[in-house]
Amino acid sequence: MTKHSISKQETMLFIASFLIVIILTATVISSLSFIGTKAVGALSIPETSVGTITEFNMKGFEELGL
Repeated sequence: MTKHSISKQETMLFIASFLIVIILTATVISSLSFIGTKAVGALSIPETSVGTITEFNMKGFEELGL
């Protein structure tokens, strides 16, 4: 029976992929909260701000490929 020892490279790869998942999750959550604030705050925010937020969302979704 040979024991499988976790190499340093595997550990780094795991940490890197874990961080990527966290970053993607944070990005999605922040996008959703932006959409929420846009919808709720549309009445009080001037049109220019709403337009900027919408453009930001669209760029974000294009980057994610949605």
